[in-house]
Amino acid sequence: FTKIINRTNIHIINSLNKFMFLIIICIIFITNIVLTIMKILFIIIVIYVIMIKEEVFMAQTLASDILVAPKIITFYLDKGGGGKTSGIYNFNGYVGDIKNKRVLTFDGDRSQNLTKTYGVQGSRGIYDIFVNDEFEIYHTSQKNVDVIIGSEKFCDYNINWGDCQNTFMVLYSWITRNLKFLAKEYDYITIDAHNDTTDVTANLLAVADVVVAVGNADANSFAAWEELNELFLPRIKKKAADALTKVSYVHAEPYLIANRIPFKGNNVANTVKEFLEVIQRKYGDKFLGVIPERDTVIRSLLENKSVFELYQEMPESTLTQSKRKASEKKFVDGMASIFDKIIENADMID
Repeated sequence: FTKIINRTNIHIINSLNKFMFLIIICIIFITNIVLTIMKILFIIIVIYVIMIKEEVFMAQTLASDILVAPKIITFYLDKGGGGKTSGIYNFNGYVGDIKNKRVLTFDGDRSQNLTKTYGVQGSRGIYDIFVNDEFEIYHTSQKNVDVIIGSEKFCDYNINWGDCQNTFMVLYSWITRNLKFLAKEYDYITIDAHNDTTDVTANLLAVADVVVAVGNADANSFAAWEELNELFLPRIKKKAADALTKVSYVHAEPYLIANRIPFKGNNVANTVKEFLEVIQRKYGDKFLGVIPERDTVIRSLLENKSVFELYQEMPESTLTQSKRKASEKKFVDGMASIFDKIIENADMID
């Protein structure tokens, strides 16, 4: 009986050993399967992460390659004395300082008043772009504003037009060639154009998104505005067109500012008021508004500080000073409103 029990125990033990062995084998097998699945999942996750990183990198690269061209605003009217240079100078100050945008301004006026206002001297300027394709950019004292200086030689008879396929498209071609640099460095380009209808001036309008005509409320300024709107700009658009499609490369839109308007209190003379009402009715949104005659504008050019800087520096410790600053705020806010309209119209251009 004892022998039978021993044999039975041995048999049970052997059976248990075999069973345990099978369990261990199964556990090892399952463990290997699980490990293999985990390895596969890990590899899939790694590949997925790498693909995402590559897609992000490609998207960033593509985004960096997409050029957001700076908006171009040309200040022009074929009539002197309207306050064109003071307009562009204070516009530059507003965009650079108040809006904190980067501006490259061109002095395309032979009188070089903008260059003189900034007090910049240099060896290369806008004339050199047209003559030998060279240029140099100078920093100004205005925040975020750089300048390509003017030259008294910048006129038609000093330019060799012989190699130009289109005499209205020289600056357009230069901007196209340098677009990557300009798009990286600047948000806006502003141009002070000479008051004439020459080919070099046509170049300064041909590149523009917006042309701002700054003039007085008089018949001569109005005649110059109508010539710009109905004759000069259409002529530029026609000449700067594709030879096959006849579609113009020029899409500049003109806008008018009535500048140096004399006010008595909050009122203007009846003749001036009637004149402005005629312009408003005829041109609607093309008429951006009125900038009153103000000594602050003259001071801005003399002191090389925008009207916005001068306003910020005004003291207000006494009642008289506070009243004076409150009056100045109304003027500054009105100018800012007009400048905002210029920016909005430029930004709408594709």
